[in-house]
Amino acid sequence: MKRNYIPFLLALILTPTIVFSQVGPGGVGNSADIESWLDATKLGLSNNDLVSSWTDFSGKGNHAEQSNSSFRPTFKTNQLNGLPAIQFDGTNDYLEYLSHITNSGITTFIVFKENASKNTQALLNIENHYFAARNVGGNSFNATYGSFSSINTLRISRTADFSIFSASTENNVGTADLYMTSGALKSTKSRTGYFTSTQSKVGVRVLSNAYHLNGLLSEIIIFDDKINSAKRKIVSAYLGAKYNLTPEQSLFAYGSAHGSEVFGIGQESDGSNTTAQGTGIVEISNASALGNGDYLLIGHDNGGLSTTTSVGSAYASNRFNQTWRADVTNTPGTIDIKFFLTGNNFAVDPANDYRLLIDNTTGAFDNSSISQSLTGTYNAIDETITFTGVALTDG
Repeated sequence: MKRNYIPFLLALILTPTIVFSQVGPGGVGNSADIESWLDATKLGLSNNDLVSSWTDFSGKGNHAEQSNSSFRPTFKTNQLNGLPAIQFDGTNDYLEYLSHITNSGITTFIVFKENASKNTQALLNIENHYFAARNVGGNSFNATYGSFSSINTLRISRTADFSIFSASTENNVGTADLYMTSGALKSTKSRTGYFTSTQSKVGVRVLSNAYHLNGLLSEIIIFDDKINSAKRKIVSAYLGAKYNLTPEQSLFAYGSAHGSEVFGIGQESDGSNTTAQGTGIVEISNASALGNGDYLLIGHDNGGLSTTTSVGSAYASNRFNQTWRADVTNTPGTIDIKFFLTGNNFAVDPANDYRLLIDNTTGAFDNSSISQSLTGTYNAIDETITFTGVALTDG
């Protein structure tokens, strides 16, 4: 009997036993440690629709909203890598979070492009952190700390086009390091006390409702503390592949064809991300040899979870249309790969019919290009199938 197959060009990543799945951006974090996740690609609006609410996808329900129709930004399609963004007019557009974000330690990521040059354009202002774009002495991303009478402004250069900005700092009321990235640029600054604000807003500085943003925002992610550098690099790689932008470190080289829902595992000297799922149906875990500088990231081609009979007849009768591709940095070892099949369970006998196909050559998944056909363990209760000890090579 021909089997049903789950195809891979290459495979995925790792995890020990955990309480919560890592379903945040890039497979990093979840609702327990993400304060807000605003993603324009998930809004489902039409071009030129006014945005009354930018939905929070962190699971906390902390949406950014605007009740006054005159102050609402505009949803614009096909702005970056074929994806939408939200346009702020530079005059009075802004959004306010339903709940004030009061974290002292944070890590934030912002995907931004200016429409017109202004001295200062506010991007994000929460209780203890204020981030802006400036055009004084060159284009820069700025982080502002201290008091209004004694401002401590930290900056990193940026391009005038779309780019990824991140900032990360620990929970420390006094002096502390602020790690900033702008694309592949990196800089560690020393910040002073917090620039306190009474509300949390997007596209405007809270104090005096000043410095309105004239530009486009695609995504804003706020973690509730300083995350380790491996997690930070994975989130940056997720954004880089999704939007075709330069990330902090090049960890996934297949974004042009497999840049959807990129997620991964990795480790650096200050910590690791050892299990990852992201927003898709695949989870990776249990890397056998994960060490500092090792990463395994996976993305898919957005082919969809319908099935096709385009597969080597010696191996299968049908497979998912969607294929996944792995980028392996250094030597993380073998991994476990779990598929969550609820709603997409296409086998007659799931316990015996599924195989994981790995094609290390063309991606055609024909008889000549399939290099591995692996059996897994099916769990009928949660409709998952797990493949253990999978060895993946880059590409």
